[in-house]
Amino acid sequence: MPIEDSERRDQYGRPLVSGARLEINPDEAESVREICRLYADGLSIKAVAKKLNADAVRSPQPGAGRQQTWAPSSVRVILRNERYRGVVRWGRTYKVRNPTNGRRISRRKPENEWITTVVPEQQIVSDKLWTRVEDRLTYVNRVFGDRGRKGGLLRSRAVSSRYIFSGLLKCGCCGSNFGIVSGAGKNHRAADYGRPAHFFRGTCANARRVPSDVLETELLRKIQREVISPAAVDYVLARLEEEIERRLGQMDSDLADMQRRKAVLENELRNLTRAVGDGLDYHSLRSAIVERETEIGHLASKVAGRRKNSARVQVRNLRLFVETSISGVRELLAGKRGNVAATRMALAKHVQEIVLLPETEGPAIEYQGNWMLLGSWDGAEGQS
Repeated sequence: MPIEDSERRDQYGRPLVSGARLEINPDEAESVREICRLYADGLSIKAVAKKLNADAVRSPQPGAGRQQTWAPSSVRVILRNERYRGVVRWGRTYKVRNPTNGRRISRRKPENEWITTVVPEQQIVSDKLWTRVEDRLTYVNRVFGDRGRKGGLLRSRAVSSRYIFSGLLKCGCCGSNFGIVSGAGKNHRAADYGRPAHFFRGTCANARRVPSDVLETELLRKIQREVISPAAVDYVLARLEEEIERRLGQMDSDLADMQRRKAVLENELRNLTRAVGDGLDYHSLRSAIVERETEIGHLASKVAGRRKNSARVQVRNLRLFVETSISGVRELLAGKRGNVAATRMALAKHVQEIVLLPETEGPAIEYQGNWMLLGSWDGAEGQS
């Protein structure tokens, strides 16, 4: 928007324009927020683009000769643009002259040389919604981005799959992915999970084949009953508290040694300071004082840390985080058919893979995996 100078006029009597300022376009801003909400709620990038086109939402101006519609690449750029959360960056490139033709070309500066500022009045997407988008982008890249496909974030079909465990199931024989091997067509009622390398190529010995609804029902029941039940969480945290107490007990002797060492250093420091005060001002004396002051500081922080990171404090913080995290997973699993993508993302925060073993005797499904109780939490002090 133009910035007009009310005190100066042009030859036609209109206010002179002294500059320009940025203002948010409310219609386009709502489209940006809708894109972020759709993606954070579980739609894939392609699905978001298709929905925007179906709803006739106005898209960005295309290049010459291209149709003005939403493309997955346009959606992805919006999801990555920090301007929408009010963060503006300058100085990301610099100009150099091409010695061959004399033209000036752009070169990218290191990220630590960029100029970054926050402009709250230009923020379109809330911090909470932006965090949800970033969490899902990170999840997609972690779970589906290592498949060696060009444009992995856009081409990972499992991201938008209607099957809860797509991308999470691994073969117990070869370690490769389990996938849908039959029944995915529209005329089939239920699809079957299996090893494509076994059924289509015969190169894997794992002949396990399980209907998707049976496998999902059994695995979800197993997780709810034996992994995220209140009794299971209490058991794990109780064992954790016992282990912390045991380790703190082992450190009691170290703590006593540190306290004795600290007392010796403080006594030496008093003597050295007294010597300097009496006129023995040598460089070696001052260096000794600095060394002892530094060591006393380190010991004091360690002693204080032992009190701060008591077993009860650590477990209380862990329990609060676990209960908040697990309650969200429980709600999603209870209504698992409502939002498959959100359920899959919540599971992927706690389990990286579930291994399906070959069929042995009987129809029972053999599987194994590790559940990360704390998920992606990095807020625990003293956590190991």
